[in-house]
Amino acid sequence: MKTPFLSLRRAQAWLKSSGQALLPAVLLLGLAQTTQAQFPRNETFRNASAPNFTLIGARLTGTGSGQPGDDAAGQGYLRLTNSDNDQAGSIIDNLGFDAPDGFTISFEFFAYGGSGADGFSVFLVDQAGQPTTGFRIGASGGSLGYAQKTIAPIAPGVSRGYIGIGIDEFGNFANPTEGRSGGPGFIPDAVSIRGAGDGSGPNDYPYVAGTALNQLGFSLDVPTARAQSGTPDYRRAFIDVVPTGTGVTRTYRITVRIQHGSVVTTTVNNVTVATPPDRLRLGFSGSTGGATNVHEIRNLNIVQAPFANDDLAATRFNQPVTLNAISNDIFPGTGFQANSLDLDFGTPGIQNTFTVPGRGTFTVTSGGQVTFTPLGSFAGTVTIPYTVNDVLGTTTSTSSPANITVIVQGADVATSVSGPTSANPGSTITYAVSTSNLGPVTANNVAVTLQLSPGLPSASVVPSSGTYNAGTGVVTFTPISSLASGATPVVNSVTFLVPGSGTITGTAASTSSSIPDPVDANNTATITTTITGVANVGTTCATPGQDGPLTLTGTNQIVNTYYAGNLNAAVGATTVRVDAAFRGASTPIAAGDVVLIMQMQGANVNITNTNSYGDGVSTGEASGNLSANFTAGRYEYAIVAGTATAGPNTTLTLNKPLALNYQASVFNTRPTGQTGQRRFQVIRVPQYSTLTVAGGSSTTGAAWDGSSGGVLVLDVAGKTIFNGGSLTMTARGFRGGGAKGYDGTTGFANTDVRRPASDTRAGAHGSKGEGTAGTPQFVYAGGTATLPTPASNEEGYENGSTAQGAPGNAGGGSTTNLPGSNGGNSGGGGGGNAGKGGIGGFGADTGGSGLQASGGAPFVGTTSLLVMGGGGGAGSTNATTANEYLSSGGIGGGIIILRTGSVTGTGTITAAGGAAPGAPAFTEGGGGGGAGGTVVVLATPPSGATSSLTGLTVNVNGGRGGDANTTGINSFGPGGGGGGGFIYANSPVAAASTTTAGARGNTTAIGVAFGAAAGNAGASNTSTSADIANTVAGAGGCLPTLTVGLRTSTPTRTRVGAPGSAVNPALYELTVSNTGGEASELQILGNLPANIFSYDNSFTPIVTLTLADNSTSTPSGFTVISGGSTPLFGLATLPAGARLSITFRATIEATANDGLAYQASGQVSYVNPLRDISAASGRVGNAINYYPTDDSYGTPTGSDYSATSSSNEDVTITRPLPVELKRFDVTAVGLNAELGWATATELQNDHFDIERSLDG
Repeated sequence: MKTPFLSLRRAQAWLKSSGQALLPAVLLLGLAQTTQAQFPRNETFRNASAPNFTLIGARLTGTGSGQPGDDAAGQGYLRLTNSDNDQAGSIIDNLGFDAPDGFTISFEFFAYGGSGADGFSVFLVDQAGQPTTGFRIGASGGSLGYAQKTIAPIAPGVSRGYIGIGIDEFGNFANPTEGRSGGPGFIPDAVSIRGAGDGSGPNDYPYVAGTALNQLGFSLDVPTARAQSGTPDYRRAFIDVVPTGTGVTRTYRITVRIQHGSVVTTTVNNVTVATPPDRLRLGFSGSTGGATNVHEIRNLNIVQAPFANDDLAATRFNQPVTLNAISNDIFPGTGFQANSLDLDFGTPGIQNTFTVPGRGTFTVTSGGQVTFTPLGSFAGTVTIPYTVNDVLGTTTSTSSPANITVIVQGADVATSVSGPTSANPGSTITYAVSTSNLGPVTANNVAVTLQLSPGLPSASVVPSSGTYNAGTGVVTFTPISSLASGATPVVNSVTFLVPGSGTITGTAASTSSSIPDPVDANNTATITTTITGVANVGTTCATPGQDGPLTLTGTNQIVNTYYAGNLNAAVGATTVRVDAAFRGASTPIAAGDVVLIMQMQGANVNITNTNSYGDGVSTGEASGNLSANFTAGRYEYAIVAGTATAGPNTTLTLNKPLALNYQASVFNTRPTGQTGQRRFQVIRVPQYSTLTVAGGSSTTGAAWDGSSGGVLVLDVAGKTIFNGGSLTMTARGFRGGGAKGYDGTTGFANTDVRRPASDTRAGAHGSKGEGTAGTPQFVYAGGTATLPTPASNEEGYENGSTAQGAPGNAGGGSTTNLPGSNGGNSGGGGGGNAGKGGIGGFGADTGGSGLQASGGAPFVGTTSLLVMGGGGGAGSTNATTANEYLSSGGIGGGIIILRTGSVTGTGTITAAGGAAPGAPAFTEGGGGGGAGGTVVVLATPPSGATSSLTGLTVNVNGGRGGDANTTGINSFGPGGGGGGGFIYANSPVAAASTTTAGARGNTTAIGVAFGAAAGNAGASNTSTSADIANTVAGAGGCLPTLTVGLRTSTPTRTRVGAPGSAVNPALYELTVSNTGGEASELQILGNLPANIFSYDNSFTPIVTLTLADNSTSTPSGFTVISGGSTPLFGLATLPAGARLSITFRATIEATANDGLAYQASGQVSYVNPLRDISAASGRVGNAINYYPTDDSYGTPTGSDYSATSSSNEDVTITRPLPVELKRFDVTAVGLNAELGWATATELQNDHFDIERSLDG
C-alpha cells in the first residue's frame, strides 16, 4: 500500500521510476513527540451546562426541569434547532487550541422530526482577531451559520472563519447562490467544505470540496428520533485533521467519515486546505428554513489520536490477499501499538478476526498485516471498518475508524437488451441481447436466455441461435464457451410477431456457471414494449398534415386531383395503371401521397327486353342489377410509394397490396359477360393539418365525366373550422340520360324495355340515365346540349340505352306510346341511391295508360360501399337539336368524404341531385330528377377537444323531375323525382339536414302528375363507426406517436489513472419509435450531463432505420445538427411504424466524479401535423400543445426519455483496480537492494509505490 512519509517521523525511500528500484542501505528515522495540554477536549452536552462554551440561540436539554422538551440531567442533548421554520442556533468553544500534530473531532448527531432542512455545520475559526463585541455567527439557512448571505436577510459569515464543514440535508451549502462563493450547485444529503472568510466578500468562504450529487448513498436525517448506537439510523461523524508540511508550509488534510448504523463511509478524503492560524476554536451551527428538522449534538470529543486511513486491495476469486493496513496510518509523535488493530470496533476488546457472511474472513497479525480469504464462490467488493491504537495506550489513543476494502475479481458478465419500447399490433419486431465481460477474468460457459411474455405466436418467434420453448416463453441461445475480459460483446437476437394488445416484456440473462460474478445486478436486463397505435400502421397511416393548413376561399375551388384507371388491378397487386392526364387540382400524385381508389361503375344487368330487365325479376319495375359481380362503390385508401409515366399511362406503385379488385372496361372493350362499362379512378387526397372553410366560400370536386371525378375527399388531421362556407357536390355525380330528338322508326314497340340509341333522327324513346351499371350513348352533363359518350357514339349499355328499363341506380328512359313517329312523349324515371327514383309520367294520347319509365333502384350502401346519385332518365322528344336537351334527365349528386380530427362552427355540406331541365314550353316529355349523392363526415377528436357536427347542415336531397306541356286535354309525361341520398356521420349533424326525395315534374296549365311520381327519401346514420376497413387516416390514431428511448452499452467507464485523469468515452443508443403516422423534419435531442459529457465528433454515428415490416436500412436525410452536451440530430421523415436508432459516442471530462451515476435524457420534435396558419404552431414535441392557444387538443401521445425513468442510460466512472502483484524479488547489489517485480491485470496505472516495513 502507498505510505505518506511525513517529516522525519517515518522512513523515507527513494525509488527509480522503472520496474527496478534501489533502496539506500541506511534509512533515517526521526521520532518526535509533542503533547498539547488542551487535549483531549470532551463535552457530552448531556447536562444543563457546558463549561467554556457559549450558546447562541441553541440550548441544552438536560436540565432536569421536567418541562416539555427538557430531558433528565445527564440524559440531554445540545439542541441547535427545533423543527420549526427559520430557526438558527449555534455554539462556540471559548477555549482555543494549537494543533501542529493534528487532531480528530468526533460527535454524534441527530437530525429528525421535520421535512429535511437545512442542516448544520461544524467549523473552526481563528482564535485571534475576533471582534471586540465577541464572536460573530454566520448566516442562517443554506449557509448553515458559517458562510455569508448577500440577499435578505443579509448577513456576513462567521468572524475569522478557517474551515466550515456542512452536514447538509437540504443541499444548499454547496450551492453558489445567496452570495456564497463557488460550489457545484444544489446537492441534497451532502458533506461539503468551505474555506476561510471574514465577511461578505465575493471570495469569502469559498467552496473547497464535497460529495457529489447522489454520492453519499444514505440520508443524513432519519425518521427515528435520537437513534442510538446499534440501530440503523444512528449517525456519528469523525473528522480527521491531519498535518502536512512543517513551519510556514504546514497545513492540514481533512478526512470526514460518517458512521450510519454499523457502516462507516468516507465522504471527504484527504482534502488539503489552506495554512491554519496559530490557534483555533471550534463551533457548531444549525439552521432551518421553509423546511425543517430537529438538529442535536452529543458526545463531542477533540483528541490527538492516530489517524487511520482507508486501505484498498484486490485479488482474484478464490485467492487470499494480504495488505499492511497500518502502512498509511499516521501516529503523531508515537507509533503503532502491536495487537491493537481492531477489526470490529463495535465489539468490546480487540477483534483480530472478522467473518463477513457470504464473502469471506478477515484476520490480522500483531503487526497490522491483514489477510482476507474469500469464499470460492464470491466475487465483488467487501468493506469493513477498523481502528488502531498508538503506543501511548491512553484512552485517547484510538483512531477514528477507517475502512479496509478488498475487491475480489471475477468475470463480470453484463447483459443488455434492446428493441422498440412501443410497437403496433401485428408488427414484427426484434429484441437484441448483448452479453459482455466487464471483469478482468475470462468467463466460461456463459448461458444466455431471454424470457418472453407467454402467448406469442410460436411460429413467429425466430431466434438467431438456439431454441424457443413455446410453453415457457424462454429463448435459450447457444452458450458462449469463452468470453474474455473486454472482448467484443456477443449479440443474440429474436424476431417475433407483436400481438393485438397489451405489453410484451423480455428479460435477458447471462450467467457463467464456473466463474463467480461480482455484480449480479447487471446479469439481467429487461425491456418492455407497449403495444399501441393501429394495426398495420405502415400501410394504414400516411403523413398527417402533410399539405399543411389551408383556408378555403372563393367559389368552386377544387382540391383533389383525379386520374382515370385504364387497366384492371387485381387483389394483391401493388401497382395501378391510370391515364397520365389528370383533372381537377394542379398537384399531381407523388410518392408519399394518400390516394383514394374507387370503383365508380361495376354492375351487370339482365338485358332482356322484358320486365325482368335489370334485376332479373319479372315482377315489379324493370330496374336494378344482378347481384353477381357487383363491384360499384367499393374503395380503399393507399399510400403511393412511387410513380412512373410512359406515354399516355402512369403507373402508381403502392406501399401495400390492393385489398380489392378494380375493373376498367369501356364501351367497345367490354369483356364477355359485362353488360356495361366498368370504371375506377384514383384520387389524390390532400392531408391538411388544419382546414378553415371561410364564410361565403364553396369547395367542390370535378364533376363526373364518365371516367373520373364526382368525389370530393378531404383528410384533416386537426381542426376543420366552418365559418359559414360550404362543401358541395350537387349535380356532380352520375349524369342524366341525354334527350335525343327522334322522328320515329320501325321495329320498335310501345312495350320496349330497352332499345339501342341512334345518332340520327331515326329512332324512338328516351335515353336511360347513367349509373352504377354503365353509361348510355347520350348523356346530359348540364348546360344546353346533349352529349354523346364517347365521341364515337358507341352504345354504353348492352342491347341498348333507351326505353323504360332502369339499369343499376340510373333512371329508366321514356318508352314512347307511338314509336313509329316517336309520338306521345312520356317522361323519364328518376335516379336512385338510398331512395328509389320515381317513375316517369304517361305519354299523350294514352288515356293515362301504357309503360312508364322505371325509377332507379335503391342502393343498399354502407360506409365501405359508396355510390354517386343515379342520373335521371330522359323523356322522349321530337325537338330539334337546339331544344332536345330540355327533356334530359337530371344529374345525380356526387360523393363527399370528410375525415377530420374535430369540427367546429357552422356550414353546409351538399350533395343533392340535380333537377331535370324540363320542357314545359314544348310538347315533349320531361326527364327524371337526379338522385341525391352520399356524404360521409367522420370526426375523431382527442379526448377533451371541442368538436360537434351539429353545426353542419347536410343535404342529399333528390332532384325534381322535369315538367311537361299540356295541349288541350292531352298532357305529356313529366319526369319522376330523384331518390334521396345517404348521410353517414359518427355524431349527430344539424337538425335541418335532409335526405328528402325529389319531387315529380308537373304538367303545365293543369299541374297534374299524369302518372309521374316523386322519388323515395334517402337514409341517414349519425352513429356510424369511424373505423372503416381499408382506409388510411390522418386524424385519430394516425397522428405521429413518437417514443424516445436512450440506453448505453458502456454503463461503467474507467479512468486511465488516478483521480482527475482522463476517462474512456461512453457509447449511447438514442432511439425514436413511431407507432402513428409519418412524422416529418424530426429533431432528436440528447441531453447529456452538462459540461461533463460531450458529443464525440471523431466518431461517425451508426444510424439504422427499421421499417414497420422489420426491414432495415441506413436512412437518407439524417444529419448531425450540433454537438456538445446537447447533441441534436435531424431526420427528414420517420415513416409510420418505423424505428430510428442512433448510436453515438460521448467524451467524458476528467473532472467527472467517480462513483456517480451520470444520467441523460432524450427528446424529439417534428413538424406539427395539426399546425394552423400561426408560426407558433409550426413544430410540436411530446410536451408541447398541438395548438398554442387551445390546450383542449393536448400534447402528442408519445413520450420523451426522462433520466429518472430508468437506469438504462446511466454511466458511472470508476478508477482502475489496484495492481495485482504476481512476483517480487530482492537482490543485493553492493550497498543497494535491487527490486524486481511482475504484475497481472495492471490496467491503466501510471505508477505504484513500494514501502519497506519498519518492523520487519
